[in-house]
Amino acid sequence: GVVEWDGELEDRDTENNTSVSASTFAVSEPIVDLSPLIEQVDIAAQVLPGATGKIKINVVNNGNIPSTKNVTLRVYASEDGELEGATQIGQSDAGVPGLNPQDSKKVTIDMAIPQDLTPGFYQLVVEVVEEDAANASNDTVTTAWALQVLAPFGDLAGVFEQIDLDPAPMPGDTGKVKFLVVNNGNITAD
Repeated sequence: GVVEWDGELEDRDTENNTSVSASTFAVSEPIVDLSPLIEQVDIAAQVLPGATGKIKINVVNNGNIPSTKNVTLRVYASEDGELEGATQIGQSDAGVPGLNPQDSKKVTIDMAIPQDLTPGFYQLVVEVVEEDAANASNDTVTTAWALQVLAPFGDLAGVFEQIDLDPAPMPGDTGKVKFLVVNNGNITAD
């Protein structure tokens, strides 16, 4: 602070008219920092192409100013936990304008595994994209939740359950055979 003397008397010591605080303070750049936190995944750990499910995300503003732009949340299946080369499996235009610092909003996103997704092991990745945000520092989060996409296959097997035949059948004799067909595959057999 500075003391200015505007009186009728003369200030004899102008060297003591200022004072410096003992501590410093910081001025931060205004920023919106939206972070997606995956709270729940509702899809089987092993799925076939075409499977559907839901993912529940909590978007938190870790910044120091309210969010003012619309936000898109995108969910990806990624072989290496990175966005590059990942396949988008869900999206929500969950607009969070007005989300104050340290506030959060819960969003549920529908997911659909594409029919042409290569069978293999994937991680779920959620990306926050803020529309036209010059002062945004948004995060991408990868969950340790693993998703295995299986190749569809059919595998029919049969087992004789009961045979009712004469032990020494003759031509023209009849009997009954009970045969159980089991589908050991992961798709419905027509």
